[in-house]
Amino acid sequence: MILLTPCLRRGALPACLMLVALAHSHPTTAAGYGSTTTIVIGGQTAPDGNGSFVGLGTHKLSDNSQVAFHGFLTGTSGGDGDNSGIWRGSGGPLTTIVREG
Repeated sequence: MILLTPCLRRGALPACLMLVALAHSHPTTAAGYGSTTTIVIGGQTAPDGNGSFVGLGTHKLSDNSQVAFHGFLTGTSGGDGDNSGIWRGSGGPLTTIVREG
């Protein structure tokens, strides 16, 4: 299960987002979610250092607990020309799958 949750104000952003993956502690119980892993937080710098995450779109959890998500950035060198992409993460550094521009 993936949660897209609001989090505390960070820096100059009026609000931020946090994408969290919940791991099943017992796969046969609906209430069996045990651990959480933060995938990305609003304001976090993009893996290449060009921009910061300001919004999240569609996201999917794979069978091996990796989350792929469509993200939107602010403060990029190309403005509207390179401010979105698809990234993958599992709690460590994010991997860029594809980036606009």
